[in-house]
Amino acid sequence: MKRILFLTLLLVSLATSAFAISLSELQNSPQFLKTDETSDDTYYLNQDSIKILRYSPPYYTLEYTIYIVSYSNKAIVEINTVANYNYDRSVNYILDNVDTSTLPKYNIRDELTKILIQEKDKDNGLSLTVTDNGFYDLNGNLLLPPSNDPPRVMKSSFAGPAYNTASSAFKKVYSIYF
Repeated sequence: MKRILFLTLLLVSLATSAFAISLSELQNSPQFLKTDETSDDTYYLNQDSIKILRYSPPYYTLEYTIYIVSYSNKAIVEINTVANYNYDRSVNYILDNVDTSTLPKYNIRDELTKILIQEKDKDNGLSLTVTDNGFYDLNGNLLLPPSNDPPRVMKSSFAGPAYNTASSAFKKVYSIYF
């Protein structure tokens, strides 16, 4: 009986440590792409985790894992993300459908940027559902196991960290930014 308990504990500890992630690994492995950085956090996309769940243009759905390094908390959060994209709200689609004949020629770039931001603020074409998969210290030691909470919908602002990470995942699969 003790042997079975020992083997069970060994298997559980090996399974837990197999998914641990350290800051060094995030910073040095080409598997992880830094997608954004703020004064407190750095966002990494696990490029090997990207899965296509739906390909039905203009609608796309990808699933992937991101890691957020929180320097103030000295922790790494692992998050599973399901991203739904409406390509009719992508940067390229919006810009391709602007009537540039009505824009002043001397500052067309500024005007296009203003239109893009206004359109993306109305609807950025992206919805995210996230699940916390665990919290680690910077050395990769598990601090909190995966959450049993149901997935939650997360808002993403245009050009914010979540949007930039989703756009990077889209580019990895389809070779174009969202």
